[in-house]
Formats: sequence, C-alpha cells, structure tokens
Amino acid sequence: MFTAYVERVNAGDLEAVMELFDDSATTVGSIVEALPGDRQVDSIRQYINEMVTGRNGTLKAIRVARADNWVYALLEVRSDMMAGLGVECAKGIDELEVKNNRITSFRFLPDATDPQTQTVMRHMQDRFARRK
Repeated sequence: MFTAYVERVNAGDLEAVMELFDDSATTVGSIVEALPGDRQVDSIRQYINEMVTGRNGTLKAIRVARADNWVYALLEVRSDMMAGLGVECAKGIDELEVKNNRITSFRFLPDATDPQTQTVMRHMQDRFARRK
C-alpha cells in the first residue's frame, strides 16, 4: 500500500492517491484539521495537494517500518512550493494506518529540528489557518 501511495503521489495524480484512502479516513495531531462540517479525508486531500501533488512534488522514502496495520516512513518531500520558500525539502514521518487495503488514518510528523522543515510547516500552518 505504501509503495502505491508514493508512486501515485510522485506521479502527481491526486485522484489516484485519494482512491487509496477510505472515505472515513482520519488525521489526528497534525496541521491537517477538518473544518466543522468537513470530512477529514477532504482536509487530507487538500493537504496532499498543497504540499506535493499540486506543486510538482515528490516523496522520497528514506526508511520504512511496518507494525500491525501501521506504516511509518521517514521521508523527504520536495516541491515547487518549497523551492519558492527557498528550501530544498521538508523532512518528517508519514504515519499511515491501513485496513482492508485502504488508508484509514494519515499523519505527517514534521522534523521539528530541521530549519527547512520549520519554514515549510510555518507556511502550511498559515495556509490552513486562513481556511478557518
């Protein structure tokens, strides 16, 4: 499942990426927050589009681990948006829970110690804050 996720993200095909997600997919503890009345999967869609697929972006998995239904992947994320911010990439961990061949939970945990990632996350937090 994770390989398909990375391949579809790197192809820039948001619709194909979202086919991997369950309609009830959730996200907890990240900057992706659903607005009242929104489905969390719609916020996940917007986040992936803003961060990667809509910005000529790519994911590079550095290390992947699996435990039960969970996939944890240390990643580098690169995109035109990041280049526009003057940074090479954002680093962090994607956490995906997979049940019945569908992603049911998604979270990106940014590397808070990396200055480039801090710049990107401030930008994304500002973009998502303006939605409210």
